[in-house]
Amino acid sequence: MAPHSLIVSDCLSLWSGKPGKLPNDTYKRSHDLEYGSSSLEIQKNTNIKTFEKIVIMDDLIATGGTALACAQLVHENFGVLKKNILIQAVINLPELSGSDLIKASGYSVQTLIEFSGT
Repeated sequence: MAPHSLIVSDCLSLWSGKPGKLPNDTYKRSHDLEYGSSSLEIQKNTNIKTFEKIVIMDDLIATGGTALACAQLVHENFGVLKKNILIQAVINLPELSGSDLIKASGYSVQTLIEFSGT
């Protein structure tokens, strides 16, 4: 998977990315990572409707910063209800509590693998 998140809406793929990588005007959100901080952007002309159900896919949930920032971009800028946003990841690192943070923020989470470091 790429170092950004994929947003799936009605089988239409939309990309969020690092600052300066997307064409057109963008919405931007900064977030903390387990090793520092970063930002994500999504194009303002992205065709997301308020009533749509959105799936955000990522490879890994560690602290939850990237996935949560992407969900917040969609919720705050396109008016999609939190209950209609699902975050999916291949791997969850539950000891870092990222999935707990995402759930506490009102979003749903699904992962394929729970990887414990102990």
